Amino acid sequence: MLIQTTQEILDYEGNPIPQGDKNLTVRDVVFLALNNWAENEPMPTSQQKLDAFRITAALFADVTAEVSIEDAAYIKERSGAISGALTHGRLCEILERAGQLPAVESNGVGKVKELVE
Repeated sequence: MLIQTTQEILDYEGNPIPQGDKNLTVRDVVFLALNNWAENEPMPTSQQKLDAFRITAALFADVTAEVSIEDAAYIKERSGAISGALTHGRLCEILERAGQLPAVESNGVGKVKELVE
């Protein structure tokens, strides 16, 4: 799926969320989600670190990035663990629209499970 990495994340009223001298973007949210771990989480494996690096590097290479369904699911899982409700929800909406992914439901501990219809 192709995502626009510089797409702004909007607040509940549809306004861009300021972050310093610019507005919060998909790239910013994914960077934080993939490169940070909650204190209660186990340390990432070497493979998880490499996956985070590979995905993040792709998002910084251009204003659009090709993201696989597997990578999108990983991004959503990490975002659920790190991001607040608004940024996680908006990121999931963007990824779901881009790839027509199934809706997600948080199980309360940062993991994301796909809903089966």
